[in-house]
Amino acid sequence: MLLERVERAEKVRQEAATDLAKRQSEAAAPASSVATRPQAPAAGAVRPVAGSAREKAERERLADEVSRRERELASLETEKRRLADERVLLEQAMAARMGTLTMSSPLQPSLSLNAPPPPTERSLTDRPVGEPAVVAPPAAPRPQTVRTQNPRAPSAATCSEILLRAQLGELTPQAKEQLQLCR
Repeated sequence: MLLERVERAEKVRQEAATDLAKRQSEAAAPASSVATRPQAPAAGAVRPVAGSAREKAERERLADEVSRRERELASLETEKRRLADERVLLEQAMAARMGTLTMSSPLQPSLSLNAPPPPTERSLTDRPVGEPAVVAPPAAPRPQTVRTQNPRAPSAATCSEILLRAQLGELTPQAKEQLQLCR
C-alpha cells in the first residue's frame, strides 16, 4: 500500500512537472513570435495581460503543487525506509527468538506448572537399594519422538517459522495449510 502511494505520488509529480514545463515553453514561444510580428489589435482578441496573468498564476499553482508532491514523496520515501528498517529488526528479533527457543529446548526440558514433581529415588527394578544394578550395553540411539497423529505434520521448528511469517504478514496458502497441520 505504501509502495502504491509512493508510485502514485511520483506519477502525479511527474505529470505536474511536465505540465509546468509545457506551459512555460508555450509562454516563451508566443512571446518571441509576438515580438517579431507587428501588434495589431483585433476586435475579438483577448488582452495579453489577462492571459499572461492567468498563465503566471497557473504556473505558480503548478510549481506549488510540484513542490508539495515532492515533499510528500520525500516523506513517503522516509517512511518506507523506516518501515523497512523496522521490519528487518523484527525479523532479526524473531529469528533470534526462534534460535534461542530451538537451541535451549534440547538442553533443558520444558517445565510446566501442572507437571508432577520429580519422583523421589526409587529402584527401577524391585531390587534392594544396596545391590548394584546391572548395566546393559548401550543400544542404538533412540529416535526422537515421532508424531503418530499426522505423518504429514511439519516439525516444531517449521511450525514456529510459519507462525512467525504469519505474524509478519507473509502467509501463503500453502503455509496456511501447513500451519493448520501444526495444531
